[in-house]
Amino acid sequence: MFQWLGQGWQYCDCRLSWILLFALGLILGLLWPKQWLVSGLTTMLAFPIAASVEMLIYPRSHSLFPIEFVLYLFFALFSVAGAFLGRVLNTLTSRIRRSPDPR
Repeated sequence: MFQWLGQGWQYCDCRLSWILLFALGLILGLLWPKQWLVSGLTTMLAFPIAASVEMLIYPRSHSLFPIEFVLYLFFALFSVAGAFLGRVLNTLTSRIRRSPDPR
């Protein structure tokens, strides 16, 4: 599994990843507007967990792990932004639905 994740990260098309993370965050923000921050951050949670497990198994495998974790956080910011937009859209649509009929 670690090799699969490593190859996925090595051959990553960052623009596509950012778009997909933003879209995933948007969907999660629409579904769970009150937990938008948590749902946005957890989209990238598998990567630091896998890196931590791999560091336990192969202690010399991640010599630059602080930088790696900062990159994971940077990638998570795109899903957090999408989740925030989902929360805002959810709030706006719920206000429109609750507004009284103008007639």
